[in-house]
Amino acid sequence: MITYLMLDKDEKENSGKVKFFKKTDTGKKYYVSENGKFYVVSKSGKRRELKGFIKKCHKQNVFCVKMQKKEYVCKNVVASLFIKKYRAGDTVKLRNGKDPKNVGVANLMVIDKATYAKTTGPMSRSRRVGFYENGKLISTYRSAREAGIKLYCSYQTVIDCCNEKYKTKLIDVRWI
Repeated sequence: MITYLMLDKDEKENSGKVKFFKKTDTGKKYYVSENGKFYVVSKSGKRRELKGFIKKCHKQNVFCVKMQKKEYVCKNVVASLFIKKYRAGDTVKLRNGKDPKNVGVANLMVIDKATYAKTTGPMSRSRRVGFYENGKLISTYRSAREAGIKLYCSYQTVIDCCNEKYKTKLIDVRWI
């Protein structure tokens, strides 16, 4: 459902499509434009733009807006209203990650949970380890943890040997 607000001519050109987001029991109605602007229309008909704020969340900055004493992450709200392939549980990322205030539809991309887990999960940061005897490669492992399990030592020992922290190596393992 597309609903247009009474906007000035300049605002209408910049805002694009506007969708209804939420109605409160006090009569206020909240609207969101596809450019990421949030509006509230009071019961008397007065319209004003909501100013958001940047919140630190999981080592990154997230642009939020407060409506009726509840905080909403702007990129998730815009994606749920304007992007058709967005489903609950999907992750919304910014194409230009430097500016968290730019939450327009053109700057958003939706990633399903499985794809996002592959890029950020534990195996995405792991490095391959090779086990050598007499300078000859015997076996390879996906990570230092797997090498530690197979070689009956701690993974920290494997990492320290690969990073050459010991004067005499306990086992001959190297990063591949």
